[in-house]
Amino acid sequence: MINKDIKPEICKDVVWKDEGKKGVTVSLASYLGGPIRFLNPTASKIVKLSDGKHTVEEIIDEVCKSFEDTDRKLVEKDVEKFLRTLEEKKIIKPLEI
Repeated sequence: MINKDIKPEICKDVVWKDEGKKGVTVSLASYLGGPIRFLNPTASKIVKLSDGKHTVEEIIDEVCKSFEDTDRKLVEKDVEKFLRTLEEKKIIKPLEI
């Protein structure tokens, strides 16, 4: 379980671009030819909010607003899982201090 007071932040060598309704494209060290990933709208929202200003709790709140009648516990689980994936792929800074 992730501490919900942590403020996830994109790593310095990650370049991302908001593609509007298409979502977000993320590139790892693009200047070195790193892989490019295209994210769906929900994943895009999480990446956009991983700006070092929003807590995990606030990110979960925003994702919940996007899905009416969705179980909050399920959203929490999915957001935490995705944040861990971003951490493992070195897209966001480590979540543990």
